Amino acid sequence: MDYVPVKNNNVDPANYIAQYKLYKILENDPTLLSKSQNLSDFYYNNKALAYGKLLDVENQLINGNYSSALSIVNGISNKNHIENNYSEFANLYSKYYTKAYDSTDNKTLFILANKCPFIEGEVIYNARAFYNIINSTVEVFKDNCPDNSNSRLNNPSALSTNWTVNLYPNPATDELFIN
Repeated sequence: MDYVPVKNNNVDPANYIAQYKLYKILENDPTLLSKSQNLSDFYYNNKALAYGKLLDVENQLINGNYSSALSIVNGISNKNHIENNYSEFANLYSKYYTKAYDSTDNKTLFILANKCPFIEGEVIYNARAFYNIINSTVEVFKDNCPDNSNSRLNNPSALSTNWTVNLYPNPATDELFIN
């Protein structure tokens, strides 16, 4: 299956995914907010926007609040393809746990799980795991990334076992740096 996503709203997928990861890190470790005004500004500027809402959706799903999750995800405006993937996953997840899931939904989940996580968002990994759980399978999904993506499968040299690592200071007490 060759899948080539369309960039919606001129969103750079790698940048969007990295910023969402950063937002999640800051949410999980608020002490980082006091260490940098830039981090603090980024976090608070995005709390009421898509990053904050997407994380709220994830938390609502985890807690079994499916209608709240759907309400939040449906309130995200100016959706790009990554946000659409999160929305689609939230809908499918909610349908499954509210007993409204059918074979068409299962096909939709399979299609979502076959997308490229490097340009379609980390939710693709969630879709893969969820598909395997509800179907009691061990489907190994191909990333289906375009040749110019950052996929580890498209860049064999990224899988190299020849690494040079510098750890310092040695000995370390409170902080250890890895290059």
